[in-house]
Amino acid sequence: HPLYSPDIAPLDYYLFRFMEHGLAKQRFQSYKDTKNWIDWWTASKEELFFLENL
Repeated sequence: HPLYSPDIAPLDYYLFRFMEHGLAKQRFQSYKDTKNWIDWWTASKEELFFLENL
């Protein structure tokens, strides 16, 4: 069950669950590395992924 947080919209939970798998073995050295990975991950998904999963 997802934890409830008033700061996170319920839709965010599902996006972060999908990202969690990809992040499992990642270690970032800087903010730039983190941002680059998130940009890459987002670009690697087709539009349908976001429409169906969010």
